[in-house]
Amino acid sequence: TTQLAAHLAAAASSTGGSGGNDDGEASGAAMAGNGGGGDDRYGHHPSSSGKIIAFDLDPIRFKRLCKNVSHCGADKIVSPELRDFLSVDPREEARFGEVRGILLDPSCSGSGTVHSRGDTLLNLNVSPLSSASSSQKKEMTEAEKRRVDTLAAFQEKCLRHALNFPRVERVVYSTCSIHVRENEMVVASVLAEAERLGFALHRALPQWPRRGFPLFDGCEKLVRVNPNKDKTDGFFLALFVKKCDQ
Repeated sequence: TTQLAAHLAAAASSTGGSGGNDDGEASGAAMAGNGGGGDDRYGHHPSSSGKIIAFDLDPIRFKRLCKNVSHCGADKIVSPELRDFLSVDPREEARFGEVRGILLDPSCSGSGTVHSRGDTLLNLNVSPLSSASSSQKKEMTEAEKRRVDTLAAFQEKCLRHALNFPRVERVVYSTCSIHVRENEMVVASVLAEAERLGFALHRALPQWPRRGFPLFDGCEKLVRVNPNKDKTDGFFLALFVKKCDQ
């Protein structure tokens, strides 16, 4: 049940994708404390004495999170909190000082969720871009780029915050985006700081064939899911592990 609770907290606390805010103001995270075994996607599962704290800033998603936790009988393991992850200061709040694992699932563009949104069933001829003029298409494309850049800056901030928890051993960064700007580039932007803090990228889901785009050394340790080739929603995952814990 602890493994189920860890997966539940991670999934239910998601703020990315079509179901979440993508304005760069919401962050979702599930944090686990007090040792246990590792897992390639979620980075950490608590032992029977461990706890999971799941954050969501959006009241509607928070209600769904609480409902899912209760439905799965994980009330004794998962503690949902209606709160922005960025507001958590582990040096000021002692209960967060012992956190060992963090699954970070911040707001993202949701560009990989074509299957769950049903885009693959739509006639592409009726898409907004298909009927737009050249100038309108350019304006829409530029607006989307600005939106993704804003989200990526926020994602970087969240990831840096997670890596700076004093006793954290594993940090998982995930999105349901297919954009390099929200995925490989976010990881690249924090690598120097992660290494300074004693972290290294770890090869997550080693049997999964699709890896990160080769933009820097170590991208083969990243996980990508292609919504077209893999017949499911697009997904990205990076696992940072404290070097002494690898």
